[in-house]
Amino acid sequence: MADGEAKDAMKRLMSGAKTTNKAPAAKSAPAKKRAAPKAAAPAQPQAKRAKATTAYFVFTEEKRKAVRDELVAHIIAEQGPAADGAPLPTPKVAVPLVAKALGQKWKALSDEERQHYKELAAQKAQQAAEAAGKSNVQSGQLEVSARHKQGALNRAYNRTALDRLQT
Repeated sequence: MADGEAKDAMKRLMSGAKTTNKAPAAKSAPAKKRAAPKAAAPAQPQAKRAKATTAYFVFTEEKRKAVRDELVAHIIAEQGPAADGAPLPTPKVAVPLVAKALGQKWKALSDEERQHYKELAAQKAQQAAEAAGKSNVQSGQLEVSARHKQGALNRAYNRTALDRLQT
């Protein structure tokens, strides 16, 4: 170590600065920027499979407006008329409140009354099946998709090719 370097080291020690045995680092190259993460490809919309309408949903479609109107009338009756006699705005009824009232009405129905909604649901399911071109659902024969047919043909071809190789 040269005298000049020793004096500098002594000054650093006296001032309380940290010392290291390493030489001062040379300026490094600027850090590389990371590539921005690739955006995920937008999902392809899948064909939605129509679900069969249940008797309960047929019931709710038919009764929802009447139940909501009953609840609104009940709320208005509780509020009473406005002080100045002006008409009150129609109150908003929460969706869960309507759903709960519909569920209670459904539970209160007898089996005979529910049967009506079950028949309506069966009619809707049949109409949906016909609209989708699946009229074979009633006979128990489902249409086989082209993909399944192609898979069966490929398996049959592979079996015959394997038999030819083994002989």
